[in-house]
Amino acid sequence: MKLETKLTKSRLKDHFSYGFWKYIVATVLVIVAVDLLYIQTAYRSPEHLRIDFYLQSATAAQEKVDAFLEPIWKSAVPQMETVESVIILPLGEDDYMSQVQLLTYLAAEQGDIYLLSTADFKRFAAQGAFIPLETLVADGTINAEGIDLGKGYVTLVDSDEEGNEVLVESHLFGIPADDLHGFLASEVNNRNMFLSITYNNNNDENVIPFFSALIDAVKVADTETVSEGTVK
Repeated sequence: MKLETKLTKSRLKDHFSYGFWKYIVATVLVIVAVDLLYIQTAYRSPEHLRIDFYLQSATAAQEKVDAFLEPIWKSAVPQMETVESVIILPLGEDDYMSQVQLLTYLAAEQGDIYLLSTADFKRFAAQGAFIPLETLVADGTINAEGIDLGKGYVTLVDSDEEGNEVLVESHLFGIPADDLHGFLASEVNNRNMFLSITYNNNNDENVIPFFSALIDAVKVADTETVSEGTVK
């Protein structure tokens, strides 16, 4: 005996009324699976052929910052396959999530160059997160002429055998960005910010020349030379 169940609008309505959640779950699972597949298979430039610039900004857009950086890295380190920015929202010292995010990035050795607020720069510099820059400035590898570097010096903090904090030595861990008004061309606020190179970037031979070229590109005397998203 052959049983036939005719498909009607009423049966379809009942079916979706009681089983709609299955379709939602299935759709979500498909999206997640496709996303994971893309992450696993998408090409990512190896560490020695890419530079990642992490910056705190409430106004900048990644696309605009990347467009600003492109001619700089193609001129300074054309062997790099890519130089990309990652925007970190500066949500304040009391914002737990923003602090965890920044700490996670640095602990995971993500990012080669950081543009951070004064408080975050000093805190992580004291913990040894960034390389000393004074020798690179002294020998001309990094051109910091005309920039007051005093605020960029931070004293390292270590612990003795009893766990007490000990001040070790002071180094230039960041370039003060107050005079780097060229950042305004990409809608990045330069006030009370510091540029630093991470200690674990593993790509000094390319990161340092790009870092120097970036400073040259944004070293503008005043905001009057920056207008309509371009640096005159």
